Amino acid sequence: MSLSGGCRGGRSLTRNSAVGGGKASAPEAGTPKLRSPAGRAAVAAAIFAFGLFAGATTGLLLDSRSLWNRAVAKFGGGEASEIRADYLANFSDAWNRTAKQVACPPVAGTMVALLVGQSNAANFAQMKTRAGPAVSVFYEGRCYEASDPVLGATGNRGSIWPRFGDQVVKAGIAQHVLLVPVAVGSTSMESWAPGGVNHPRIGLRVAQLAAQRFKPTHALVTQGEFEAESKGDPDAYRDHLTRLISALRQTGARTYVATVARCTGPRNDALRSAQQQARRAGKALAGPDFDDLGPRINGCHFSDTAAAQASSAWFDAIRQGRPG
Repeated sequence: MSLSGGCRGGRSLTRNSAVGGGKASAPEAGTPKLRSPAGRAAVAAAIFAFGLFAGATTGLLLDSRSLWNRAVAKFGGGEASEIRADYLANFSDAWNRTAKQVACPPVAGTMVALLVGQSNAANFAQMKTRAGPAVSVFYEGRCYEASDPVLGATGNRGSIWPRFGDQVVKAGIAQHVLLVPVAVGSTSMESWAPGGVNHPRIGLRVAQLAAQRFKPTHALVTQGEFEAESKGDPDAYRDHLTRLISALRQTGARTYVATVARCTGPRNDALRSAQQQARRAGKALAGPDFDDLGPRINGCHFSDTAAAQASSAWFDAIRQGRPG
């Protein structure tokens, strides 16, 4: 987010001076006489204070390398650009302005996959992809072609989901796949649990699906990078995830939870354990283990190679249906 604008110039404060070595001209009528040391000091102090204020304000608001850029200055130029782009892209779940509306698939024979989590479940992968006609995206009560960035999730790049849908259809697991993305980058598990700020996104999509006679058949949870970086309390994470699993299962969806416990740093083994405990407590199925997938861009998000691996890993998890 950039802030631009401001003053282009201003009136200068000048003293009347002698020209050609002559005497200084007399002050004009109404001009304050600043002959006393105290008066001159007062004006100088006022000008100095104004300069400090103007400089600080300009530095904070107008400098193109101000607050946000300084926050990412420790990263290399390429990574800084990626991080800045991701930050801005996280403000919308409708970046795909060209996705065509299509007819929704029939209820019978359609996998309806609710896609929950943060950036690696959203549109932050390196490359954009497009699925075949048997795969579509459900957004705000309508169906659209499955092309990246998928509607309903934040980010303006690629995702793992069009390729996943194609694999499901090709394998004959379902005749059609209806993707229902709700993921938001940089979000915590607490925000997705019942009572969290992002939990209503799930309820909204489920209600919109019901209005079209659909209900989720599968719920796929890809989340954990936030806590891996913030070193959050694993016990609290386990409790939040267990409650999310319970809420998702109440929709009738077969619920899968991926193992996700790293972003830019080393993997967080306490978080991995908390995810496994929550899967068992909530009777969720095992999703893929994403911690070893790579390479990554800016340390965390999927390169095209990693995104293809992730799509296949989710497909394998659905096909195998292993207990958590």
